[in-house]
Amino acid sequence: MSRNRVTRTPSRRSLNLRRLLGACIAVAMIWGLFWLLFLSGLTDPLTEAVRPGYDRLVAMINDPLGIDWGGYLVAAAAVAIPHLGLLLFIFDENA
Repeated sequence: MSRNRVTRTPSRRSLNLRRLLGACIAVAMIWGLFWLLFLSGLTDPLTEAVRPGYDRLVAMINDPLGIDWGGYLVAAAAVAIPHLGLLLFIFDENA
C-alpha cells in the first residue's frame, strides 16, 4: 500500500515575492549604511580620532624612506608573535 505523495512546490509568485522582499531589505541596509557614514554626522568624532593614524599611513605610502620602520616593525612583532604562539598552542596535535 504505497501512497502517492504529492509534493507541493511553492508557486512562482511566492518566490518572486520573497526575492522582492530580500532585495528591499538589502537596499534598505545599504541606504542605512550610506546615511550613517555620510549624512548623519554621527561618525565625525570617529573620523577625527582616526585622522592621525590615517595621516601617518599616507605619509608611509608617499615617503617610505622617511619613516622609522624599526619602531613599526617592533610594534607589529610585539602583536603578531604572541598571537602566532597562541595559535600554535591551540592547534598543536601532539598535546
